[in-house]
Amino acid sequence: MQEFFHVTPISNMDLILSVGLIPQIGERSEGVEEEALVCLFRTYEDCETALLQWLGEEFEELEEELVILKVQLPNDFPLIQTSEWEVVSKINIGAQYISFYKNEG
Repeated sequence: MQEFFHVTPISNMDLILSVGLIPQIGERSEGVEEEALVCLFRTYEDCETALLQWLGEEFEELEEELVILKVQLPNDFPLIQTSEWEVVSKINIGAQYISFYKNEG
């Protein structure tokens, strides 16, 4: 199994934990991405660094708590590496692979 991390507003958590992560072009990705994807951080440290920098700035206007979800995928799950700190999926990631990891406040 491979371990990854995903950041989301807490209001999305229950739905994600019941139906999984569905590729989409979200509010923070409009104008940057051309196709629907699920973005995952390779390590918790990469996730924390992004939240302290660019990703945290993207969520500043949102007056909602953020959570980090742990995503554990089979080694043969089809992922695309986009950078040294991020991978993406073009297909749904089932809820059975996702668990709550940490509140970010």
